[in-house]
Amino acid sequence: MQLKPPPKTTNKENDTPTCYICLDDGPDELGGEIRRDCSCRGGSGYVHISCLVKYAEQQFRKVQKELIEDCRVEDPWRHCPNCHQSYCNAFSMEMAKKYLAFAEVNMTHNPVQMMRALVVRLESLTSRNNHRSPSETIEAEQVAESILHKVRQMKVRGIRIHSQCRVYEAFAYEILGCMMIEEEGDVKQTLEYLEKSLEVSRNNDLSTKRAEGLIAMVKSGIAEGEELETLLKQQKVMYEHSVQSKGEVQSIKPGILYANKLKEHDCGVEAEKLMNKLYEFAVQNHGPDHDVTNLVSSYKFDVKTRFVSVSSDEAGDQQSFQALSFNDYSSGDIEHFRFIRYDGSFKRCIVKDGPDSSDDTNTFSLSTDDIIFALGTPVLCQDKDSDLDGDIILIGDENMIPKLDHGITRLNVTQFIWKMVTIV
Repeated sequence: MQLKPPPKTTNKENDTPTCYICLDDGPDELGGEIRRDCSCRGGSGYVHISCLVKYAEQQFRKVQKELIEDCRVEDPWRHCPNCHQSYCNAFSMEMAKKYLAFAEVNMTHNPVQMMRALVVRLESLTSRNNHRSPSETIEAEQVAESILHKVRQMKVRGIRIHSQCRVYEAFAYEILGCMMIEEEGDVKQTLEYLEKSLEVSRNNDLSTKRAEGLIAMVKSGIAEGEELETLLKQQKVMYEHSVQSKGEVQSIKPGILYANKLKEHDCGVEAEKLMNKLYEFAVQNHGPDHDVTNLVSSYKFDVKTRFVSVSSDEAGDQQSFQALSFNDYSSGDIEHFRFIRYDGSFKRCIVKDGPDSSDDTNTFSLSTDDIIFALGTPVLCQDKDSDLDGDIILIGDENMIPKLDHGITRLNVTQFIWKMVTIV
C-alpha cells in the first residue's frame, strides 16, 4: 500500500513557491525556509522540513491506528509524495536524522521498523561518498555497528530474526567494507566485512552478486597478474545487478562508478556510451537542474575530456612520444594537455596546458601530426583506400596501435589519418 500524498499547491497570484502542506510562502515558526531537493519541477515540491516531519509522523500514527499491513512507514521520510523520488543532499540527511530520532521514541518495540530507520540514516550518510565529512564517516560506522548490534542481541535472546533484518545485516557489513575501500584501509579487515556480508546473503537466500563483485575488486588489487577483464566484468555485474534490483533511475550512481572504471582502463567508447545513457535517464527523471543530473553532467565532462601528449618542440619539457593512459594523466604526476578543438581543416588543433577553465589562457595551436592521443581515445579512421575507413577505433597501446574488437591489430598507423571523435 502506498501512502496518499498531500495535494500539489502553488501560489498562482505571484508565482512564489509555497509549502504544499501549510500553503505559506514564508519561513516556518522556527525560521526554516521553504526548500525543495527532490525531482519535482515547476512550482511543486516546495515544503518546510518541519511541515514534512509532521506529515510523516501523522502518516506513521495513521498506519499504527488502522493496523495497515505491508506499508513502508519510512517512505514519507525518504521520498517526495509528489514526484515519488528520493530526497537528496542536506535535505535527505536532515529527514533521515529526524526519522531516526522519531523511531528511537516510537519504534523501539518493533525491531524491524527500528532497523529500517537506522538503514535510512546509514544510506543518507554513505550516499555522499567523497563529500562526507569526517564526523559523518564516524557516524556512519556507528550506525552500521548499531544495526549489527541489534542483530546480535536478537541472537543472544533467542528472538526469531525477521528476514528483512538479515537484509539490513548484510547491508551493514557491506557498507563497513565499502567505507574501508574508500579510505584505503586494511585489506584483511575489508575482506572480513565483505565476506561476512556474502555469508549472511548466502545463508538467507539473498542476492550475492554485489558482495561477490566487491570481494573480487578488493582481491584484484592485491593479486599479482590479475586479469583486467575480470575486474571490469565484476564492475559490470555490480552495475547490472543494481539495475535489476533497483531500476535504471536508482542505478545512476553505480553506473557512474562503472563508467569511470571503464575510462580508467582505457575503454573510452563504452565509458562515453554509458555516461550518455545515464545523463538521459537523469534529465528525463530528475530534470536538467537536479543535483543528480548535475553530478552526471560533471562526470560526463570528465569522461569526454581528451588528453594528449605532444611530440612537438613547442611542448618543451613536456614533450612526449608515446600515448599514456587516463590514469597516467589524471594522477597529477605528469604534465598533460587537454585537447580543445580542431581547426576547419583538421590539420591543426588547439590544446590547453594547465588547469581546466573556460578561458583561452595557456592554449596554443599545434600541427595535428604532433599530438598523440591518450590510450582508449575514440578515433575515426579516414582513408578511402583502407577497409577501416569510417570506423571508430580505440587507441590501444602506447605506440598508437588501434584496438579493434577485443584484440590489438598491429597496423602501421602512419598509413592512416586519425580524427578524434566524441561518442554520442
